[in-house]
Amino acid sequence: MWKDESTQMKKIGIIILCYFITSTLSAQYASNSRDAARKVSIGQYNYSITYNYRYAIDTISNKRFLDRKILEIGNDFSRFYSMYADRVDSVMHRARIDKKNKIGGLNPRTWMKSDEKDIYEDYYINYPKKGILIVRTALIDTEYEYQEPINQFEWQIIADQSETILGYECIKATTSFRGRKFEVWFTLSIPISLGPWKFSGLPGLILKAKDTNGLFTWEAMGMTQTKGDIYIYDPKGGTSIPGAPSMRIVKISRAQLQKLQRKLWEDPVGLSMQHGGTVTAMDLLTKKLTPLKPGDMRYPFIPTLELE
Repeated sequence: MWKDESTQMKKIGIIILCYFITSTLSAQYASNSRDAARKVSIGQYNYSITYNYRYAIDTISNKRFLDRKILEIGNDFSRFYSMYADRVDSVMHRARIDKKNKIGGLNPRTWMKSDEKDIYEDYYINYPKKGILIVRTALIDTEYEYQEPINQFEWQIIADQSETILGYECIKATTSFRGRKFEVWFTLSIPISLGPWKFSGLPGLILKAKDTNGLFTWEAMGMTQTKGDIYIYDPKGGTSIPGAPSMRIVKISRAQLQKLQRKLWEDPVGLSMQHGGTVTAMDLLTKKLTPLKPGDMRYPFIPTLELE
């Protein structure tokens, strides 16, 4: 009996240990807030569309997370980014200004629901010049940037299938892009050849999109036709205040970023160490700490929008 109970306790300890490691790593992958004082205006938008973006965390569970995205469209270029990440930045910025707050103990994400997560990714179409797409993606403590020509999607318009979104009649179109198949709905009532994420090239604004495997969906939930500033984060811009995180932008290729993102699930410990971090496992039964090495952990496959 005692032997069985001891074995059972060891099993429980292992489960707790795995949970501890997973929680620690997950916290590291949620990017620290950026310094909102480093935002600089690069132009103005005329349209602002808000999308609900739902995405799979892995291919094993049916769980989906929600991030709220904003597409700002100006005369010459556009920006697509996370409203949630922007709010986290603002919360931290206000806390730094108010010296009464203790930044070290502040959680800027308490307002989020359990199925909501901010994704630090920004997309700039036709910036810094026409025909260019800039993508910025944060991993741990680094913001990676790559540029590529604006993608040329091969669209098949299905004129006999329509859907009403935000009061606009939308037509269905399909495409294949970098290993995934997508369905979108666009409206001719707004003749702007853009949409969420990297989508473009249709004769109207895309208000809804999804991949055919049901892993990713974007759906417009609001739209305003007003003017406002389009921002970009610039490490040399603005005036930072004490306590703000340093901003590091590393320019790489899309292929290099894909390799880093693959390590999120293939070798999360190695990815953390690559960014100067360490991961230590604690056995909650013995309280013993054991440093982990690259290759010691592996997550289920984390789906990415681009497979090739």
